[in-house]
This record gives sequence, C-alpha cells and structure tokens, in this order.
Amino acid sequence: MDLVLDNGVITSAAGAPPGKRARLLASLVDFCRSRADLPILAAPGVQAMLSATFLSLAVDADAETRRWLSEQVATAAWTPAALARRLALDDISIARPMLAASPVLREADLLEIVGRTTPDHQAQIARRTGLGRAVIAALLDADCPRVLTALIANASARLEASSLSRLAEQARWMPGLRAPLARREELTADIAQVLYTYCGQSVRQTLSGRFRLADETRAAEMPCATVVQFPQARDAMDRRLVEKLHAAGQLGPALLLNALRDGRLELFLAGLSALGGIEAWRLRSALDSNQPELLARACAAAGMDRSLFATILRHVRDANGGRPSGPQSELHVADAFSTPPASSAFRKVAQAV
Repeated sequence: MDLVLDNGVITSAAGAPPGKRARLLASLVDFCRSRADLPILAAPGVQAMLSATFLSLAVDADAETRRWLSEQVATAAWTPAALARRLALDDISIARPMLAASPVLREADLLEIVGRTTPDHQAQIARRTGLGRAVIAALLDADCPRVLTALIANASARLEASSLSRLAEQARWMPGLRAPLARREELTADIAQVLYTYCGQSVRQTLSGRFRLADETRAAEMPCATVVQFPQARDAMDRRLVEKLHAAGQLGPALLLNALRDGRLELFLAGLSALGGIEAWRLRSALDSNQPELLARACAAAGMDRSLFATILRHVRDANGGRPSGPQSELHVADAFSTPPASSAFRKVAQAV
C-alpha cells in the first residue's frame, strides 16, 4: 500500500518549486510522525518509498529547509537511512542534530562521516552516546584538539587503556587535553604517571589526589613542558587531511582559522597552500620573514576575508615564535587584499625578500 500517496501528502515531489517543497516536507514529516508506532513504517518497501520521496524533496532544498528537516527527523527511528546520511554529511549547522542523536546512523555510517567531513562534524560525533571502538579509534586518528577534547569529555565513551595511553601522548602537544584526561574514571596509575611528567601544577594536584605516583618528588622537580615539536608524522597526516578535504570541495577559510585556534600551524599552512595555490616552502619563508604583508597576500590568495587578518596574524605569531615580525601596515594589508591575482602577487613580492 502506498501510504504516502493514499494519504494525499505527496503528489509530485520531482520538479516542485521551493515553497511547495518545504510544505510537502512538512506534511511528510507530520505523516510519518503520526504513524511512528506502526510497524509497517519500518517495512523495507515503505522505507524505500520514504527515502526516495524525502531525498527528491530535500536534495535541492535551501539550507534553512534542510536545517529544519534535520531537526525534525534527528531522533526518529523511522528516518530513512539514506536521508540520515545525507543530512549528516551536510554543512555542520544542518548536520549537527543528526550527528548528535540520530539512532539511524550505524557505526559504518559514522566511520564514513568521520573520514569525509570537518573537525566540527567529528567533534559532534565524539559527543554521541554509545560510541563503538572503531569510531573512537577513527576519532583518535583525527588528531584534532577539539575532537579529542569532546571525546574525553564524553562520559559515555568507553576509553580503553590503549586509547587513554594514546591520548596521554597526544596531550604532550595539546595542553587542553590534560585536565579533562586527568579526570577520566578509567585512567590508570601508569598512564597518570606519564601525564604527570609534563603537566602544570593544577593537573598534577588532580593526579596526586587520585593516585599514589611513583617517584612523585622527582617528577615534581621537572619543568613543565612548554614547547613541543611538531612531529613529521603529524605533518603528513595534516597534508592528507587537507588533500582529502580539498578534493571533496570541503576545504575553506573557516577550517584554516579553526586550525590556528587549535594551535595547528602546519595544518593551517597546508590548507593555505592548497587554497592559495602557493608552494609550501614559500609560505614557510613568508612566515619566518619580517613582512606580515606576505602572509596577508597568501591569505588573500586563499580567499580569506581581510577582516580576519589581524586575528590570523596574532595566532600565527603565537604559534611561530613571534614571526612574521615587523609592523603591520594597514596600507600594505589593504593592498595585499586588493591586488589580483593574489597568488601571483604573493610570489612576486616573496621573490624580492
């Protein structure tokens, strides 16, 4: 029985104008919601029909309609799996409800989403209840502070000793992980000892209050780690992430700015190189120069907004030992963002340095 057509909700999804699509989607959601307890709604044939109808209406809908749809179907067990995956892969403002609570998304779906989307998507997945071992491993592989912080803060996530040990190593260069990791219930004395050797005093107090740590006095005399080298393996991982996102059309200025805020300078440089079409070695030279306008030209080539440059420069200097040095000339910055084509302008100026 064609439940949807018999109910008169959908007469023709294909080719419907935007306004009608939104009304049809609302009617279809109401129809499914009012019949959520009927076993027939989960029947394969009905699910296939719902999937085709929902997707035909949603695929070309505007962002606001897709966001509304995601909020309406996020917790529903009757949501077609194809629709759930489609919404979960959308922009994070649309995907967030699905990633947070959809019971339709299985482990295989979550693994695919982790591998194809941004740190914002990954962090939202890290907050889900009932994460499986494979998904946790994939989130650890993301190697992103925001994602790992969300995972550690998720009390429902079962972190095994191997995961905790890996997090303790990642916390060496991600200071934000240290305090929440020290509070994890599953933390063992051996891992706590590793964490203790490079943490600040407040985290050490937390660990000392929970564990009887061996050689505690000797560890306390060690200076807290303040500078951590960026391993070559992590550089390669960042380049692979950028290549994947760039190929999928998902690499944008927002991700680069988030990378800087997370202290991931090499990820920022890899993304800037890809978006701006500028060789990585030229960017590195620009960052170590005394001409901030070179960084401005690179940002312009990557399509970043001029209003963000002061923030970008501050974060770059924080992560790069105060470089690029030299005064920030508003005139030079304005010229950098108004000279087309920006990538060619960058090379021309950089060659003169």
